[in-house]
Amino acid sequence: MFEEWGTAEWILLIFVILALFVIVRFFFWKIRSKLAEVENRHQFSTQRRLDEKKS
Repeated sequence: MFEEWGTAEWILLIFVILALFVIVRFFFWKIRSKLAEVENRHQFSTQRRLDEKKS
C-alpha cells in the first residue's frame, strides 16, 4: 500500500498528522483551563461559606 504512494500523499499524511496533533493539544489546553476555572470557583465558594460561618 505505502509503496504506491507519491510525494503528494506523503505530504498530505504529514499535514493531517500535524493537524491532529494541534487539535488534540488545543483540546487538552481547553480542558485544563476549564478545570482550573472550576477549581477557582470552588475555592471561592468554599472560602465565602467559611467566612459566613465565622461572622
